[in-house]
Amino acid sequence: MTVTNDIPAAIPAGDTLEYRAPGLIYPPTEGWARKFWLKGPALPEDSPLDGGVDADVDGDSFVISVPADDTASLTSGGYRWAELASKAGKTFTARSGEILVLPNIATADGDELLDADEKMLAAVNEQIAKRVAKDISRMGEYTRVLEREQLEQLWKLKGELEARIAAKRRGSDQRRSVRAVFQRP
Repeated sequence: MTVTNDIPAAIPAGDTLEYRAPGLIYPPTEGWARKFWLKGPALPEDSPLDGGVDADVDGDSFVISVPADDTASLTSGGYRWAELASKAGKTFTARSGEILVLPNIATADGDELLDADEKMLAAVNEQIAKRVAKDISRMGEYTRVLEREQLEQLWKLKGELEARIAAKRRGSDQRRSVRAVFQRP
């Protein structure tokens, strides 16, 4: 397996996390040790990661390796990580950041693989289907108008959610917009 040159932004639960941490600050050649810590609200109490993971020295850098069995118990969500450097009773934070743990595709059910917008879109589609199928002809005029306005709001929300989901899949949070001006000849 190839060791990546830095910690990834995201990792699926149940995958091995292995990367090379630069030793520019607190280098191993000067006797510094490095330990990887992962913390978050969804970290199980009995997680092997709770005590940190010692890094291996590889020349002038460190290699952090967290086995797949240790990441398998992680629930999806955001976590904070830190690499602590220590030497002669002193400890410093060498690097820190955030990592997103994705669901384990081998064990996750379909709903776990959806993000919040996709779950909301499914709920909106369900509501639209219910309202379209509903027979509103027996209702009074006020109820019919109210029902039509709520349905229009659902259609508008559906369009917004679809645009956000499409932007995420393109790798952009920007919406594509087209402005057209029509004039008579």
